[in-house]
Amino acid sequence: MIKGMIKGMIKGMIKGIMKKSFDPVGIWTKVLQEFVEDSNIYLAQKNLQTNKFDEYRLSHENYDGIGAFYHLLKNEKLIDDQFLLPTMKNSLRPSWFKLIKAIFIYMLDAGCRKTKWLYRDLTLKGRVLNPVCYFFSEEQSRKIQQQAKDCEVSLNSYLLSVLDRVVSEKFLDTKENDKWWLIPTNMRRTNNPPSISNHASYVVAKIKKTDNPKSIDKKIKEMIKSNYHWASWIILHTSYLIGEFGMRRTFAHYYANNHSWVGTFSNLGKWSSSESVSKQTVWFFCPPATRAHPIAVGTLMWNNLISVTLQIHPSIDPNQNKMKELLDSFVEQINQLNN
Repeated sequence: MIKGMIKGMIKGMIKGIMKKSFDPVGIWTKVLQEFVEDSNIYLAQKNLQTNKFDEYRLSHENYDGIGAFYHLLKNEKLIDDQFLLPTMKNSLRPSWFKLIKAIFIYMLDAGCRKTKWLYRDLTLKGRVLNPVCYFFSEEQSRKIQQQAKDCEVSLNSYLLSVLDRVVSEKFLDTKENDKWWLIPTNMRRTNNPPSISNHASYVVAKIKKTDNPKSIDKKIKEMIKSNYHWASWIILHTSYLIGEFGMRRTFAHYYANNHSWVGTFSNLGKWSSSESVSKQTVWFFCPPATRAHPIAVGTLMWNNLISVTLQIHPSIDPNQNKMKELLDSFVEQINQLNN
């Protein structure tokens, strides 16, 4: 009976979200802004010949990271009409039994968490920040990819392992041994036609002090294998059922209980411009930083150059003077590993 009820609820949501005028994922970011948080997606472009630096802030209500980046690239005529958006590696929807099992696993993680920060002031609200950016040379980028390959892990897991170590040293209590990072996942099952609206779900990387790149990579792969991202996707779509009132109640509950994970680490993947376009540019991307996910880090590869961008919520960095320090330490550790 319970299985039938859940199956019926999921079917109802899927039917409801077919309405093109309603973005059931993006609506969460609209409600989030009512809690004084900046939920925009940050993107920037640097011309390597002139050093001209252009910044863009796009509404997460309308786009996810991939969609926002694709939208800008099309507007700037940096990609041609044949460019294909990234899609899921395995686009086959799990069976109802596996979906229900994944939702049960997800719900075990849905409670409030209290990360042990060295400093946190919850009276400080969100605001538009000035993220810090860095890009590695083509040679450095090649070495980073080779290092990840030598460790037998994805580039994503390799970068996250270094990031977590640096963040732990600078922001977390030494007693904190259970660090949760939100890792967005692309839920596009097809790229024809290309969709720029929100198609991002997520998994959680639960990192221990003793974890290394390989164990982190294994944990993330196990999350994907358990269909955690599908469960997150379904839960995000409950917005169709609970409405803005229910979403406000959800956020209010988390904020009232001082909920937070460590942050968000988002990788947009590998992108290339069309052949007719100058290669003398580099792009940067960063997801939003909120009180619940105060450290936000984004990375992508554009024309074989890996870039990293980060911002830190004022609740743990009120004067915004730790962002560059964190980025410099991250870059330093990456370069040391590659020498």
